[in-house]
Amino acid sequence: MSNSSNTSNDAERVVVPFMPKLRKKLGARLSPPKTELVVTDAGSKSRFWRGVGAVWHRLIAFSVVGAATLTIYPHPAYASDTPRPGAKDARVRNINYDPDQVVTIVGSFRHAIEIQFGPGETITQAALGDTVSWQIAPVANILFLKPREKAAGTNLIVVTNAGGTPRTYHFNLSLAPGQQ
Repeated sequence: MSNSSNTSNDAERVVVPFMPKLRKKLGARLSPPKTELVVTDAGSKSRFWRGVGAVWHRLIAFSVVGAATLTIYPHPAYASDTPRPGAKDARVRNINYDPDQVVTIVGSFRHAIEIQFGPGETITQAALGDTVSWQIAPVANILFLKPREKAAGTNLIVVTNAGGTPRTYHFNLSLAPGQQ
């Protein structure tokens, strides 16, 4: 038995006789990864790409179903618009008529608010949610409001007649922060 033939083999490979876990790790790192190319009848090249395709198709299907559900499902209307300040005085505010818009009005305790509707409009009906905390006085096309008590917000619905055409306005009334 010659030691010379044994030494040439030892130089080519790493031998770790002890610790089988370490030997397994070193063997996995030193050997190239096993790859496999599988061509199916559908034309997919590997199991990975078939999985990606299946996930992609499900994602699109759920997105379409979700968008359709959200579109069809009835939503409560939370549209609210705060009137923009006037050019000369920031306390005077203007807003265009939109029957589908709720206008937010913030009042101060014991200060009057004047809401003036368009020329030719006449107030025919005004319905106030909290008649105890708010005082209301309609005159022609002007509506006067005044918060009388410190209370939570309420709503106001005003119906006007503009040249024979009824218009409905929706308001959300509240007190300024710190006054409630």
